Amino acid sequence: MDQRALQGKRYIGLLRCSTRGQADTSIDDQRRVLEAFAREHGLVYVDEVVLGGVSGSLPGARDDIPQLIERKERADDFDVLVVQDSSRLTRAGIKHVHHLEWILNSAGIKVLYATGRNADGWVGELETSFNAGVDQAAARSISFGSARGSMSSILGGRSPYCRRPPYGIDRLYVAPDETPLHIIRNLPDGRQLQLRPETYEIIRDFGANEESGVPNHYIKQKQERIVLIPGDDRCVETLRRMYRRHYVDGLGRYRIAKELNDAGIPSPNGKKWTTFTIGAILRNPIYLGRGIANRFTSAVYHKRSDDCPLPVEVDPSELCNRKRPALQTRPESDWRYQDHPRLAELIEPEVREIAAARQKTYLDGQAGEHVPKPNRDRHFDSSFFLKGILHSKQGDEPMTGITTGKRGSKRRYYRVNRAYSAPDADSVMRRMVPADPLEQAILETVKQTLLGLPDLRDRIESRVRAELEATSRDNAQLGKLAQERDTIRGKLKLIIDRFDPEMKDLLDDEIGALQARLRSVNERISRCESVKPTDDKAISEIVDQTVAAIHDLANMLVDAPPATLRQLLQALISRLVVDLETRDVELEISLPSTVDAGKLRMCLVEGFACKSYNETHQRVAAAIAVFQLQWDCRQRILGEPIRVQPRDEAAA
Repeated sequence: MDQRALQGKRYIGLLRCSTRGQADTSIDDQRRVLEAFAREHGLVYVDEVVLGGVSGSLPGARDDIPQLIERKERADDFDVLVVQDSSRLTRAGIKHVHHLEWILNSAGIKVLYATGRNADGWVGELETSFNAGVDQAAARSISFGSARGSMSSILGGRSPYCRRPPYGIDRLYVAPDETPLHIIRNLPDGRQLQLRPETYEIIRDFGANEESGVPNHYIKQKQERIVLIPGDDRCVETLRRMYRRHYVDGLGRYRIAKELNDAGIPSPNGKKWTTFTIGAILRNPIYLGRGIANRFTSAVYHKRSDDCPLPVEVDPSELCNRKRPALQTRPESDWRYQDHPRLAELIEPEVREIAAARQKTYLDGQAGEHVPKPNRDRHFDSSFFLKGILHSKQGDEPMTGITTGKRGSKRRYYRVNRAYSAPDADSVMRRMVPADPLEQAILETVKQTLLGLPDLRDRIESRVRAELEATSRDNAQLGKLAQERDTIRGKLKLIIDRFDPEMKDLLDDEIGALQARLRSVNERISRCESVKPTDDKAISEIVDQTVAAIHDLANMLVDAPPATLRQLLQALISRLVVDLETRDVELEISLPSTVDAGKLRMCLVEGFACKSYNETHQRVAAAIAVFQLQWDCRQRILGEPIRVQPRDEAAA
């Protein structure tokens, strides 16, 4: 790359390390490398993005790239993104590094590697591909070593089956000659206590781990061995109470969680007890003296095994869409049992016998290998279209839908799910709000607001003139657009002529990206060629058509499919809160200045039932103009809260 071409370019530095323990040193080291590179090439510093404790092998855990693109489109205050090397950008492989470079380049952001040659053209692409392959191979090697060492420590009895001790259990650290050294006890607030094994006197208090930086918790030394032992007496008594109430008295998880929350007993994380946490404890065989290693895995590259770590192949779409792979249950043949004699008498004998039989039934049912489906929103097409929008005034908790009642008279309600998963004495939080009258009131209010928008014509006319001005600017660049179209076509032809079946997956991504770019350029050219000079009369006609389309859209709300309504209302409603005690509803409607009009248009086109695609597209294309306006009208609709009551008050 010509060094002179970089002179004066504005840059943002991207600094990333995989573990929080590296953040204090690795980030500073990377910063010095980037500063030296910037001085050498005459780059101008603008800002930096620091990602401490973020794995490069999990694209779904990254939000920095979309934020950088959004900043470029919004502020356009930088030209170049500088990273130390390709491993700091990603370790997810060749396809991902080229994907990132492509979307960044498409947004006008050049990616530079401070320790690379940054060659232009196909030479630079080959260099990036080679380095990305090496980076991912290094990540696989690290994964192999980590899985092998972890399994060796478990089989050798140096470490327990779990990294984090379960609730009510402490870790006793012993020397190679079996001399007790100290006890480490985890506290609900994230701190750790180091205790003397004979007297339980506090030796040291370790603070909670920060989000980044070196961990504050105790780090096991190589020569130490960990033994699991009963923990704090109050926690042990809570465990016994939990087991007794469930396995002897027959109480369910809800009743047990409510009892503990009403008694003010903190959960393992210091918050309220949930039914999920209660269930996990009641099914955990460690409280009967036996731990099970290798029962679950969420590995990306390798999972533990006795002799040699086993390779793992995770669906790339899952790595891109989740912060970490889904937790999978491994087959029973992979499980490794680990006895903990000092926990065998933790639960009373009469309770332990019943619990052992019930746990065995549960584990037998879990023994088959289970690969969960991706965690998508199962209720996207649900009739409860206010899910994710409606919140409770008490605690600002999100509310979701439920259908309940006797057979033949079931009714729809919205409720706070957390009030049922983490119950306590506050019965107000468990109150339900009837869905039908609430939804009808919200739709009618939104409809009347769309029909009565203040200064609607002025807003639309301003937007139309701005669009025409932008089209005029494109007209002035019509020659450049045509040249860009021909360049893209040439690249596509070159790729097709030199197609290599062994590189099919990579070439498919490149071809798809080029085709998307070509469609965008063709649309701009088509718009320039189709738009004719427009006088005030023609603009007035466009505004009239758009106003009519908005009114049509408002009148269609009641008949729209739930999934479409949900997306529309998410764009229109900034605040929707219901008072669970009085059932008063407060609704605020406003529209942010930036809305993804393309997604909204697709939602409308696919959602409304019309005679033809063209009819739908034309009607929505006109209506979409209002959604791109900056609507600064933020108000409480009708000047007073909406009151929602069920048809039969007693039934609620």
